[in-house]
Amino acid sequence: MSNLPNTIPRNLLAEVFNNNARMIKAFEDLIKQVNTEIPADFESVQALTDSFTASITALQVSVADINADLAVVQSNITTIQGNITSIQAVLATLGTMSTQDANSVAITGGTAIIDTLTIHNADFISTDISLNDYSGVSIGTLTNAPSAGNPTKWVKINDNGTDRFLALF
Repeated sequence: MSNLPNTIPRNLLAEVFNNNARMIKAFEDLIKQVNTEIPADFESVQALTDSFTASITALQVSVADINADLAVVQSNITTIQGNITSIQAVLATLGTMSTQDANSVAITGGTAIIDTLTIHNADFISTDISLNDYSGVSIGTLTNAPSAGNPTKWVKINDNGTDRFLALF
């Protein structure tokens, strides 16, 4: 209930409404309705207002947190897009696997980088063309074949558990 008065003396109402009984009754009904619909005091209204304000503040904090999370997600998307662009650039420089079967893979237009090559048959390297054997260039000795002097590198080959070496000049 409101702190408004429940009744106003009729003699005062009679003066205000010129002794009009209908007007006095209507005003008294209006006072009763106001008293039932307005909270008992303005402190209740203030408490409701404070609660509403606190709820709005909490929602504003939540929205700010969501916006911060969204900024992180957008930054991550930008990073991923940059990585995709980098990967696409690398892929553009690689060759295309033109054929593949159980025995071989053909790569065209690029280079294959292999960390470890395991051969499952007796052929280490095979070609589909005849290699130049350079016969007649020099007799094969360590002093002249294919250039004079010791090999500049030795390639280690694991031959089914046995280490073997190829001399490179």
